[in-house]
Amino acid sequence: MPSRVSGPACITCREKCRKCDRTQPSCQRCISKGLECKGYPEKYRFVRLTTWGKWKGRAFPTVGHNIPQTQTADNPPSVSQVLNTHTRSSATLVDPDVEFFFSSADHPLSHRGRTVELDDLLMLERTELLLSHCGLDIIRSLADPQKLCFPPSLRETIAKLSDLKFEQVNGCPRELFLIIGTVMEHAKAHEAGHMDTLQYERFLNAARDELHAWRLSPGIYPSDHSRWPAVAEAFRHACILHTSRLLDVYQPAEATMIQISVTAILDAIAEIPPGCHLIELLVMPLFMAGTDALSSYARHYVLLRFDHIKARAGFGHPAPLSLLQSVWDARGSQIKDDNRNVPWMSFTRTESEHQHDYLII
Repeated sequence: MPSRVSGPACITCREKCRKCDRTQPSCQRCISKGLECKGYPEKYRFVRLTTWGKWKGRAFPTVGHNIPQTQTADNPPSVSQVLNTHTRSSATLVDPDVEFFFSSADHPLSHRGRTVELDDLLMLERTELLLSHCGLDIIRSLADPQKLCFPPSLRETIAKLSDLKFEQVNGCPRELFLIIGTVMEHAKAHEAGHMDTLQYERFLNAARDELHAWRLSPGIYPSDHSRWPAVAEAFRHACILHTSRLLDVYQPAEATMIQISVTAILDAIAEIPPGCHLIELLVMPLFMAGTDALSSYARHYVLLRFDHIKARAGFGHPAPLSLLQSVWDARGSQIKDDNRNVPWMSFTRTESEHQHDYLII
């Protein structure tokens, strides 16, 4: 006899962003609509950056023989534990120069010079941690390209081998992920003086043209749900927006090319209902749009959507909202004839140390 239990919605209802009746072993709502219920996820939850605080102190399972059977969010496994859980001789990538610079001391992933066993790793339940932090590496480099840590070979290999899990975890289509990763590699090289300005600007213009021309191909996302293309569009214009900012960080926010991307991001995010799990994937595009939002109603809408993310995730880190408020306040205090952009990156550190844990954005 079917029984109703508490816990996560069935996979089918999650994909369709609808309420699930959580009846075991199969959701009766799926059955009544003639759909195949794909069952329920295992009794663990991968920790997204929007949900880390919600699971603080909670136990979650680990995999492998060299890791204690139970870890908690207060005492999480290190990257070395996760990456060295399984070994296999094929498809091994060694990058002795990789180092993560986390501004939060209790962040779950921190390591230096690890051997990445990708063939087996990408099949593990823990793979979501690696995929999430491959995305985080790009995100934190938006504040400072010098913080980009993953080498291009690792990003490309993960994108090629991770099947549909990559988009399911990060939201960003892997093609866009690789484009913006290459953009940040060039930004890092330019800041380090390894690339002259003219060559750098030519590359950025070509990358922006590629992003404008990019269109979502069938089969990119884990389902054909109509809301996935909106997620892709939000990420596409977030990449366009940041590439434009790399070309001219002080270009006025009123510039047409800037506001086209801001509007496109907010329009795309508007297609995601507050209770849909996809909203949790859109923190970065929403933040990027918010940094260049000019009108009071646009800023109010950004804050409203952050409230939706917080309600959905059960946790909201203050850093994005603090950064946005700093940018908005600084713009409001500019003299009348000064319409130069106020870069949000200028608020990510104090004179002596980082002010915000901008990994969380």
